[in-house]
Amino acid sequence: MVDITEQVREGQKKWGRGINIDSDIDIIEINNFVQFKILEYEAYNFKDDELWEAYKEDFNNFTLQIFRDYNQHGIRKL
Repeated sequence: MVDITEQVREGQKKWGRGINIDSDIDIIEINNFVQFKILEYEAYNFKDDELWEAYKEDFNNFTLQIFRDYNQHGIRKL
C-alpha cells in the first residue's frame, strides 16, 4: 500500500501554490492536480467549512469548461 503522506508531500512540492490554468497546460495536468487535491483533502480530513474554504481557494480560477473537460467520476469525488 502506498503511503498517502508521501504522495501529499510530493503534490505539495509541485502544486504548493496552486495551478496556473492560464498557462499552456493540458487536461492531464489538470486531472493530476484535481486528484492531488482530493488526496490532500482526505489526508488532512477536511470537512464542512474547512473543506469548503480550501476548495474555494484551490479552484477559484477554474472555469465551468475546465470542470466539464475533467473526468466526471473525479468531479463527483471532489
